[in-house]
Amino acid sequence: MSMSGAGVAMVSSIVIAVVVLVVMLVAHRPDEGFGPWLRDAFDAWRGRGEGPPPAAGDDDDAAAGVGEIFAIGEPVDGPAYAEVPDLRDVLAHRARDADQGR
Repeated sequence: MSMSGAGVAMVSSIVIAVVVLVVMLVAHRPDEGFGPWLRDAFDAWRGRGEGPPPAAGDDDDAAAGVGEIFAIGEPVDGPAYAEVPDLRDVLAHRARDADQGR
């Protein structure tokens, strides 16, 4: 008997999700309609579309390659996180500054 409650909950959640999707689609309907919009989106996804216009000052030679992107993530000698300074070092530095200031 408890499985029927789970089934009702699942069906009602699917219905609510479909209603929300339909409301979102109707509210953001493209001017040319869904048919041409879907064709253009599919062509762009497949790489056959016009694509976005190039931004001012962009050139293909300046684009980073995959190797350059991987090089950014290579490890360095220091830690990759900020370290909390040791309290003794901070107090010793302050005492040294205070002695030099007198």
